[in-house]
Amino acid sequence: MRDFAYIGRDKPSKGLKYLIGIFNQLDIPEIKLHVFSDFTALDTPNIIYHGWVPSEDIWAFKFSYVILPMLAPETYCFSLHDAIARERGIIVNGHNESLCSQISSNAFQYYNDEELKSTLYSLSRESVNVKVPQVKKRETLWQRLSDKNVSNIAV
Repeated sequence: MRDFAYIGRDKPSKGLKYLIGIFNQLDIPEIKLHVFSDFTALDTPNIIYHGWVPSEDIWAFKFSYVILPMLAPETYCFSLHDAIARERGIIVNGHNESLCSQISSNAFQYYNDEELKSTLYSLSRESVNVKVPQVKKRETLWQRLSDKNVSNIAV
């Protein structure tokens, strides 16, 4: 069995309800979705709602991939960086260019329901090794400015 996770708030822009809809359509009893969120609902056969769990405790659960179904652009995503730091894979909505631009390799991207379902099905097999993405190194604005020795910046 392969387990997946959603970590985040329950806002429409985060895509959690979309993700729950996809998992409810799957006919793959071997997979589970762990939902770590303020969203509450009854557990279904392949979705387990944990409620809000402290970040450090989330990673004790056994799941291989974090799914980032965000529908609106995200400039930073703690779940993305925490998952990579803890050697978990990432599945990301490919339409979210700002999140995708932070990853240099090994993340799975999907652009529609069928691609997500296909990705979940192929990754649900235990024989598939988990791919841990790499994050692009990005300089902060302050690093870029200090590299140019800019000293008189109006704030």
